[in-house]
Amino acid sequence: MNMRSKILAAAAASALALTIGTAASALTTYTIGTGNSAISGFPGPYGTVGVTLTNNTTANIVFTSNTPQFWFLGAQAADVNVNATSWTLSNLLENGAGTASNGGSNQADGAGFFNQTIDLTDGFTDRASSISFTLTNTSGTWGSDSTVLIGNNLGNTVAAHIGVCTTNPCTGFAATGFGTNTGGGIPEPATWAMMIVGFGGIGAMMRRRRSLALAIV
Repeated sequence: MNMRSKILAAAAASALALTIGTAASALTTYTIGTGNSAISGFPGPYGTVGVTLTNNTTANIVFTSNTPQFWFLGAQAADVNVNATSWTLSNLLENGAGTASNGGSNQADGAGFFNQTIDLTDGFTDRASSISFTLTNTSGTWGSDSTVLIGNNLGNTVAAHIGVCTTNPCTGFAATGFGTNTGGGIPEPATWAMMIVGFGGIGAMMRRRRSLALAIV
C-alpha cells in the first residue's frame, strides 16, 4: 500500500471510529410532534428531546418545550424508554415553579408504556419549559447517543405531558394531553459530516484498490 492509500485508510478509520465509537459526542434529537386526542386540535411540534452521550455509560437528556404555547406539566411530564436493563437517574432539574421527581415506569396516555418517567409537582401551576436529567447505564454500555433510547410497545421513544396555552403570557391551559416523537432520532450535522468523510475515504480506497487490480491484470 502506497502513502496515499495509507492516508485515505487512516482518514476513513478515524472518521468511522468517531461515528460508531463507544462514546459518540454528537447530539441526537427527537421531536415531540404527535399529540393524542386531547391535544390533536393544537398541532405540534410540542417540543424536542436531546440525548448526549458523555461516555459509554452516561447520557444527558434534555426536554425542551415550544413555549409560549406548549409546556410540560403534571404526572409523566417527561418520559423516555431506556435501552438498558438497569440504570440510575441523577441531576434531575426543571425550570418550573415546583420540583421534579422520579416517576419510575408508567403509561403515557395514548403513547404507550415508558420505563422511565418524570413527574412534576401536582397542579398545573408547576409548568416547565425544560426538564433535564442524567441516565447512567448499570447493565452495559451504549455505542452512541442514538442507542440510549429505544421504541416502546407502541414504537414511541419519548413522550411528554403537554399543557396548551392560548394566551401569552400563559394564564391557564386550554387543553392538556400527551405528545410523542414523530419518527426516530435525528443526528446533528456533525455526525453526518463524520459519516460522509468516513464513507468517502472508504470509497476512495476501494476505487484505488480496483485500479491497482486492473493494472496488475
